[in-house]
Amino acid sequence: MGEATHELHVFSDASEQAYGAVAYLRTIDQEGRTYLSFIIARSCVTSKRAHSIPRLDLCGSLVAAQLAKLLENELTPRIKSISLWTDSTTVLQWLNLESCRFRVFVGNRIAEIQELTDKCSWHYVSSADNPADDLTKGKSLQYLAAPNRWSQGPSFLLQDPKEWPVIPKTETMADKVDLWISAFCGISTFPPSSGNTDGWNYHTWQELLDVTAQELQTTLSPGTSPQAEDYHQAELHILKRVQQESFPEDYKLLGSGKSVRSKSRLITLAPEMDPSSSLIRVGRRLRRVAGIEDSVLHPLVLDPNHPVTRLIIHHYDHKLHHSGIDCFGPLLVKIGRRTEKRWGILFKCLTTRAVHLDLLSSMSTDSFLMALRRFVSRRGTPPELWSDQGTNYRRGVRELREAYAALVPDIQSQFARQRIHFHFNPPSTTHFGGVWEREVRSVKSALYTVLGSQSVIYPESEMLSRRHWRHSQVLADRFWSRFIRDYLPSLQTRQKWQASPPDLKEKTFVLVVDRVGIM
Repeated sequence: MGEATHELHVFSDASEQAYGAVAYLRTIDQEGRTYLSFIIARSCVTSKRAHSIPRLDLCGSLVAAQLAKLLENELTPRIKSISLWTDSTTVLQWLNLESCRFRVFVGNRIAEIQELTDKCSWHYVSSADNPADDLTKGKSLQYLAAPNRWSQGPSFLLQDPKEWPVIPKTETMADKVDLWISAFCGISTFPPSSGNTDGWNYHTWQELLDVTAQELQTTLSPGTSPQAEDYHQAELHILKRVQQESFPEDYKLLGSGKSVRSKSRLITLAPEMDPSSSLIRVGRRLRRVAGIEDSVLHPLVLDPNHPVTRLIIHHYDHKLHHSGIDCFGPLLVKIGRRTEKRWGILFKCLTTRAVHLDLLSSMSTDSFLMALRRFVSRRGTPPELWSDQGTNYRRGVRELREAYAALVPDIQSQFARQRIHFHFNPPSTTHFGGVWEREVRSVKSALYTVLGSQSVIYPESEMLSRRHWRHSQVLADRFWSRFIRDYLPSLQTRQKWQASPPDLKEKTFVLVVDRVGIM
């Protein structure tokens, strides 16, 4: 003879007036006889805020889940299984989905029900067999006094589980009102129509240009190497394909002699098609300016996000090292027992905003030339250098020019492409070099904060002891941390020129300078 088994069955229902749940204990004794016992019921009045019936049924199911968890913990007999019943097919479908797919009201309740009934099973029951229907709609005392399904439980629980209700085949789809509206965000890419010059397969613009020129030359004249004109045609071919991929509709409209659409992202550039190269160029404002090349007045239009555009930017960014130079100091250093002065020199790239710092033993031409030589050896040769009217800079330029003129013609032709062009600001115009003067201020502020009034040890030989090396590393780390902490926040504000000056209007006083009269 085995022991009696106990099952917990909780039914839920909802109406516009109330929702709740009722629980029964189903017991099978040693002889196989089945008994049903009423345990507990719980009901809630619906809020004044209007809710849909599926939402109210979900609230009733939450009460059933909470009731089942309470009875599982409080009942003395060991419960073999817990079954929860509802007459809402919508709720049953909701409970099979992830709570994150629903809005807050429904999603929170689904998540709580799923957590409470993790080890339970949900079943469907029709409204006619659902005893919780009596709870939400109410019954008279005369009905409750006689034997009924409310007090004695639904009759189908006395039968074999195979005879219990099942969900109808003609089930309706779950209510989608409470589902979050999902949207797909993606990027569609299309392979190039021909060739493999797509920019993704190359690391540099020159590499892409070489391969394209070689392909065009092989197609037109097999067995020969590309010439200068072939590289020109290869560049036009690549740029044309970039525009066709980036602005397909605009390219077709401009190619057929029509204007771009009003919603086109090129509308503010007044784009026009260059008939000689079949490339889109910027039109409008500067078209009547004389004395300037057409490529400057009407530059090509390229998509900044296209891979080929990035290759071009990287190419010229690496090629054009535009620096600005300035010195600062002096700083006191200790050499043995004596103290000497040293100056700092700052090189700043006007393209990438990178900063290179070096040390000058004196404010002389030789010191400047040696610092420039060290800079070129490590960073590359810049085509242009900008500085103020320092005498050391001017003497350095003069000596460079004299040395350059004395070179033999062969060396001159080899180094002609690497000659550095110096540009000087007008005298007493420190605001002309504000880009690098601001860096000097940040560097000096960081140095003076880190060093204070102490003098840094500066050995004449390059041999540093371990103690001096560690001391130098500590100072360098402090300097860079202070530089980054002080400099980066300063980029957030603009100290002057915060507004554009008003345009000239009628009866405005102006000063006209006649250069002919001055001369």
